[in-house]
This record gives sequence, structure tokens and C-alpha cells, in this order.
Amino acid sequence: MLRGIFIIIIVVLFVYLFLNINIVEFSHILESADVFYLFLIGVSDFVAIIMFIIAWHVVIRIITGIKFKHNFIATLLQIFGNIVIPSASLGGEYLRVTYLKNKTNVDVDKLLASIAINRFQYGITMIAFILLGIFFLTINGLFSTYIFLALFLIFLFTFFLYFLTFKSKYIKNLTNRIIAYTYRKFNRPRNHIEALNKINDFIDKFDYWIKRITKTKLWIIGILFMVLQWIFNSFTIYLAFLAVHASVNFSIIAFTYPIFVLLTVTPLGIPGNLGFLDLIMIAVYTKLGIDLAYATAATLIARTFMLLEDLFISLPFAIKHRKHYLHY
Repeated sequence: MLRGIFIIIIVVLFVYLFLNINIVEFSHILESADVFYLFLIGVSDFVAIIMFIIAWHVVIRIITGIKFKHNFIATLLQIFGNIVIPSASLGGEYLRVTYLKNKTNVDVDKLLASIAINRFQYGITMIAFILLGIFFLTINGLFSTYIFLALFLIFLFTFFLYFLTFKSKYIKNLTNRIIAYTYRKFNRPRNHIEALNKINDFIDKFDYWIKRITKTKLWIIGILFMVLQWIFNSFTIYLAFLAVHASVNFSIIAFTYPIFVLLTVTPLGIPGNLGFLDLIMIAVYTKLGIDLAYATAATLIARTFMLLEDLFISLPFAIKHRKHYLHY
């Protein structure tokens, strides 16, 4: 049902775009795109990939001691999986975990803990970006109703991260209740004990590693690299607007980027969420005062470069190392 709702949203937005955009103006904007900025888009996206790999490596190095070479390949496999497997980025994580398990024989629980902490870093970075976006939008006089949505998201993320980090017993109690209820609902009351034990064990390990990692300076370094990744990803989109000669305040790009990150991992059953994310980006930019034709052209350029570059960089590694993740 949820997928059907998203498909309806895609159709409605596409019809709106088709009826309102000036095709001649849109074509002219694309034809006159600045090649120099297109080159910078490729560079910026590549740097963002490297920052993402290093941010992950910092975490998993502390927990498992795996060498950079393996983490580099594993992260590229994750990027490949996230593009071609529409599963809320879980497909990419599966490829990353199976590769590292088969290549290094590291305990799966440690790999899963590393992924959880990596997502934890993402949550912190998202909160910081939204706050910075609100700040710069306000000082530039670009206040929007989207700010209230952003504040709501900050509240939810902060609330969740606080309990996950400092009140893990409450998270454990909540998950235990959900699991017990689910198994009773499906008339399997005796089977939920094993699931509860696994979840409780995972939460305990996450709690152990998050406390251990936050005591090291490398934790801060990992966060900084992730912030840099988000900056370069935002800058990639900003460069797309510059390429089509559109005057856009960077604070708009930085403020909206976390929203698009959330939509990127929405499981629609469409590789790369093609169509849905693009139309949402166009709609948001238009709502924030950017001309429809320029917003469409810049979004098309940014998304095309980011998806194709990520795919072409990761594809050779996905082919070469397929035996390490196809047979688990």
C-alpha cells in the first residue's frame, strides 16, 4: 500500500512538472550548461565518496582492525548495492558485511555493530546539517515553512539518539515488547525468546562499542569526515545550479540535503529511487523560490552525475569481487 501511495505521488508530480515547465527554456538551459562546472561536479562527488569511505573506516578500524584496503572495497560494494538493490540501503549493507565476513573472517556481530555506529554518525551529521541550514536560511532572510518540518525531524532524531546512547535499557524494553507482541500476533509465542536474546545481545554490544569509541579522538575524526562528505555532496548539487547559470543560495542546498538523504533510503522498489527523489527535489526547490526550469535542469544534472559516477566507480569492484558476496 505504501509503495502505491509513493507511485501516485510520482505520477502527480510528473504531471504537474509536464504541464508547468517550459520545454523550450528547459532545453536551452541544458544546452548552455557550463562544462567547467560539470567537471567540478564529478570532482566534488568523487571527493564525497572518499570522505564516506574514510568515515566508515575510522569506525570499523576501532572495532575490528580491518585494513583500509578491505574497507575501501567493501564500501564501494555498499555504494553499488544501494544503487541497484532498492531496499532502504540494506542491500548495500548486505554486500558490505558479506564481503568483509568472507574476506577477513571478522565476527558478523562486530560488523553489524560498526554499521549501527556508522548510522549513528549519520544521525548526528543530519542534525548538525539541519541546524546549520536553519541558521543560514534565517540570516539570509529565506525563512520557510519547511523549517518547522526540519525542527520536528531534529526533535525525533535527537530523542532517538539520546535514548540509544544513554538510555539503551529503554530501547531494549521497547523492542522486547514489540517482538513479543508480534510473535503473539502470529501465534508463535515460544519462538520469540531466541529473537529477543539476539536483539538484546546486539543492543548490549552496540552500547559497549559506542561508549568505547566515544572515548577516543578517532570518533571526532570520523564525524568530521562524514560532515565533509555531506558538504561535498551538497556542493555537488550547488555546482549543478551554477552549471546552469542559476543564482541559488547555498544555504538552501545545505538545508534540504538531509531531507533528500532520508528519501534516498525510502524502499520503493526502484533502483536509486529514480523519478521519486528527483521530482521531490524539484518540488522542494520550486517551493523555496527557485525557477521550475532551472530547478529541473540542475536536479537532472546533479542526479545523473552522482548516480552514474557512483555506479561506474563501484561496478568494476562489484564484478571483480562478486564471489565474496554472492556466496554467503
